[in-house]
Amino acid sequence: MSTNNELISATAATATAATATTATATATATATNQIILPQENDMSTLSSAIVEWRRISDECSGLKEQLKERGKKIKVLQEVIVRIMKTHNVAALDLKNTGGRVITKQKKSQTGLTPKTLQQTLATYFKSEEEARKALEYIQSQRQISTRDALLYEKP
Repeated sequence: MSTNNELISATAATATAATATTATATATATATNQIILPQENDMSTLSSAIVEWRRISDECSGLKEQLKERGKKIKVLQEVIVRIMKTHNVAALDLKNTGGRVITKQKKSQTGLTPKTLQQTLATYFKSEEEARKALEYIQSQRQISTRDALLYEKP
């Protein structure tokens, strides 16, 4: 009987030590901005991990929104600056405060390969809608599909 009580005491002590170690690791991880992943069978940390995941996810959503707004402002300001520089035939401006330069530059980019664009281009090349459709179906069927796991939070 004493062996059984000793085993229970040892198990309780180990569980308490594991909880203390997990709490210390979590505190250390938070302090150093590193994430220590729990073991797969460690269900005791699942709740705190979900709460932390939701908090960081919400924080990222807010930051993405701010980034999107600032990107729009940058685009508008760039258009204004380029328009003014082109109007006055200025190719480059030296900045006194930073010692840098602002230069206008033209950049060419290709349009995306959407299914619609690909269909139209193939139809022109093959001179046949049917051949273009077959080629597009073949291309789509040969594309590799990758699968990954993701978490999604559904609001009540």
